[in-house]
Amino acid sequence: FTATLSLIGSVVITAKVLRSPVKRASVHHRILLGMSLYDILQSVVLFLGVWPIPKDVPILGASGNTATCTAQGFFMIIGHAVPLYNCFLAIHYVLKVRYRFLERDIRRIEWPMHFVIFVFVTSGGVTAIATNSINPAELWCYIASIPINCQRSEEECIKGRHSTLLRSLYAYSAGFLTIIIVTAAMIALYKTVKDVETNAAKYSGRRLKNDRENFRKTRQVVYQAFFYLISFYAAYIPSLTYRLIESATGDSNNILRHVAVLTYPSQ
Repeated sequence: FTATLSLIGSVVITAKVLRSPVKRASVHHRILLGMSLYDILQSVVLFLGVWPIPKDVPILGASGNTATCTAQGFFMIIGHAVPLYNCFLAIHYVLKVRYRFLERDIRRIEWPMHFVIFVFVTSGGVTAIATNSINPAELWCYIASIPINCQRSEEECIKGRHSTLLRSLYAYSAGFLTIIIVTAAMIALYKTVKDVETNAAKYSGRRLKNDRENFRKTRQVVYQAFFYLISFYAAYIPSLTYRLIESATGDSNNILRHVAVLTYPSQ
């Protein structure tokens, strides 16, 4: 259900940006466009749930085969571009609000950021396929081993011997780095608003009126930033926590699993 809502939202954003020459010329909207395009891909495979998992796997609803499982896992990894774009969006807000970067200044780093995100997620998907590391992972097909967590036991890994390393590189490390950057961005934005508010209170007359107007515009941008970033926290922290506990202990936390199934597709 939440994957459907996410898919609809991303399609709407994509359509609005592509139809508007003004929005297509905006760095902010192009970041949202990139995020939405990747989210569409991932939302589709998340909507499929356990269906792509090979039908011989004892999971209720599994109806696929190795090819469908691999395809779902690949696009799940490609979907890691979404939190990276959230990170990019946070950096964009800080540059624009705190450091007063102009649109032309931000454009200098925009396309390199698009390229870095594309290379990172694509290399992750290709590497996972090449090492046979995309396998059923309870909730959906993703980076996993067969048997599950065989690296932590004496069992021989049939497939996905490097899955722990790949998860650490493409999911956990990137996830924690993104959370740190996003948190730092929110703190910087909050401090910026407080500084502007403090400075505005020192003046009177026309200067005060101008500062209040600037503050109003700045506050609108900050509200937008908080909306996107809080949504990011809600979508990714439960899933990341669930996978970390699973990898560390070899056991699944049922409460976190249900929360992750509900929140992660809502990105």
